[in-house]
Amino acid sequence: MLALGTWMGNMQEFHHVITDPEGLHARSAVIIANEAGKWRSLVKIARMPDDTPGSEREVGPFVEAKSLMALMALNANSGDTVVVCCDGPDERAASSAMQAVMRTNL
Repeated sequence: MLALGTWMGNMQEFHHVITDPEGLHARSAVIIANEAGKWRSLVKIARMPDDTPGSEREVGPFVEAKSLMALMALNANSGDTVVVCCDGPDERAASSAMQAVMRTNL
């Protein structure tokens, strides 16, 4: 699991490859933000570095998944991998729901 500074506990984490040809666009960002807003857990998303040899891009920054503007700022394109972390009292349910939403909409 990724080190996320002050996050503690048994945080749930998953990776998702964006397959939508338009990447993370406004419509899908609204759907993701609405789903994240249903949960008490903190839901964060970051774009992973590409696997291109010589790529020095690091993971992040992590953004709050409940924020439409933050999601759009990720500038995640088709083929990019994002990591989603859920941390809080309902993290398992939040992670499962976020995975389902991302599979359906990205």
